[in-house]
Amino acid sequence: MPERRVALRIKPEKPIRAKVKAYIPARVVDISPHGALLEITQPLPPKTKCDLRVQENGDELVLQATVKRCCVWRYGTNDRLERVVVYRAGLQFRDLSGEEEERLSARVMQPVCAGLSSGDPDRADSDSPILVGIDPSDLRKEPSGTPES
Repeated sequence: MPERRVALRIKPEKPIRAKVKAYIPARVVDISPHGALLEITQPLPPKTKCDLRVQENGDELVLQATVKRCCVWRYGTNDRLERVVVYRAGLQFRDLSGEEEERLSARVMQPVCAGLSSGDPDRADSDSPILVGIDPSDLRKEPSGTPES
């Protein structure tokens, strides 16, 4: 199947703090100048308009987005060690201003791309988890041996 994406999606090298709709903690799986794939613990109906609030270097970048898809991905554990459903949601950014595009590129994309040019060509395909916008106890990684994909 041919690639449908307009831009390369990159898996962040370091945690990026983010929330959807200002209150739903999210884990960025990958991000591009046109959208992001998130893991969240609440479902987002497709075609819903929302905002993605990205925290980076003490600044907040608010990006308007539309939910393109959302589905159950796996089970996780919350801070009370209760089993929770983890969803994967694909967001498409919409109506980004020139300033928002520049900030996204400078604050989020360039630091990640710099890691890619450090000689590790497989960096973009790393499966290392990145927690964003939440205390690590809010969404814990499943114990070893549990498939995450």
